[in-house]
Amino acid sequence: MMTMMEKVAVGVLAFATLTNVSIAGPLDDGVAECGVPVCNLTESIDELKKVDHNARGSYAIMMMEKYGKSEDAKILENLYTASTAMTPVYHELGDTDWVLRSIYDLKDAVVLSLSKSGEADAKKLSALYAELSDQNQRFGMLSFWGSKVDSIETVGALEELVTFGTNAREISTELGDDAWVGRAAGDLISKITVKLTALDPAHEGLYNVTIDESVLPEDFFGFDKVTVLESSSDKNLVVTFINSKYRRTVFSFTHAEIAGNTVRGKVLSNTHVANTFEFTLDRTNRTIVGKIETTASEVINFEGKQEVSTNEVFRGQTPYELTEKDILGTLKGELAGVKGKLMIKTFKKNVYSATFRSNNGILLIHFQGKFFPKTGVLSLTNGESLKLSLSLRGTEEEAMWTGFAFNTKNGTATKASFAPLK
Repeated sequence: MMTMMEKVAVGVLAFATLTNVSIAGPLDDGVAECGVPVCNLTESIDELKKVDHNARGSYAIMMMEKYGKSEDAKILENLYTASTAMTPVYHELGDTDWVLRSIYDLKDAVVLSLSKSGEADAKKLSALYAELSDQNQRFGMLSFWGSKVDSIETVGALEELVTFGTNAREISTELGDDAWVGRAAGDLISKITVKLTALDPAHEGLYNVTIDESVLPEDFFGFDKVTVLESSSDKNLVVTFINSKYRRTVFSFTHAEIAGNTVRGKVLSNTHVANTFEFTLDRTNRTIVGKIETTASEVINFEGKQEVSTNEVFRGQTPYELTEKDILGTLKGELAGVKGKLMIKTFKKNVYSATFRSNNGILLIHFQGKFFPKTGVLSLTNGESLKLSLSLRGTEEEAMWTGFAFNTKNGTATKASFAPLK
């Protein structure tokens, strides 16, 4: 006569046979049985301790090949927990390099897949970034999010990614990564900053500021203007501090960064003055408070108010639906009080090239930039020195392209207006 345990065992075997389902062992894939690869972590670890190093390596490789690129959050979380717990076991057992590499590769693959799922969350992404085992994997994570920036249209998500990029750069420095990994984090931040400026250009424009000149050395120029410019070039966000009396650029920063209401940047050099700046914008009052630190002077504190903001041209509604056909051609009007024509063409998708030629032929300015059909905004720059922002406003019968241009060399802003294409 069979015991109760024997009856249960026979019943389980019969059920498995009838339903064509196998009962997963501790080192088998458990998805069919329990919905995740590792059904019982304790049993799996106990079994890993019993088998030889070849079996441990094969197990990790099998799991990575099956689920390393999974998009199933439940499976990824399960393998993340499992690989985290298993990694010290592989070390304790003194496994050879390829076996240790197999468990690290499994965890790295899972971490990378987790980092690609869900919303952009700076805290989560930073924690996952720090868990990756080598700099190549960290570079891969930065590259992935860099490829996603163009498709992200929410300011909040982009700001989360700026914070992640900043944290990633610090983590890579602490871990001793090669300089190119840190640069990749900087490139990610810079790319996001340009996108943020396009989506929410509240920071971009011209500011009148005051400083405490008592801290300046005798041979040091002060400044009374600050310009923030999305350059449409490889310099990305450019911030310039200007002495308008002498029309002199005192400080200039390329690849500046925006995080929330804070703009910051730095210049490191072994031939010129090294310096860094940071300021915070009060969006309601359009005021800024900030400081510049340099090796040639004490800290320079400054404060001021925004005189001109690119955000102004984004206000209001277009009189009718626009496409690029509404800007490709020649617009007639005036720039800085000079009458002329603005010829606009495109030679690359989403990149617009333009030339303003005065009617007398004396003034010739070349631009490149972006067109935002939904908001009816045309944003063009000439190098890092001149920004022309126009929006189509008014009624359908009396619409006009109106806006302004501001100069980062002398800190001046002038009106611009052009008639729409007929």
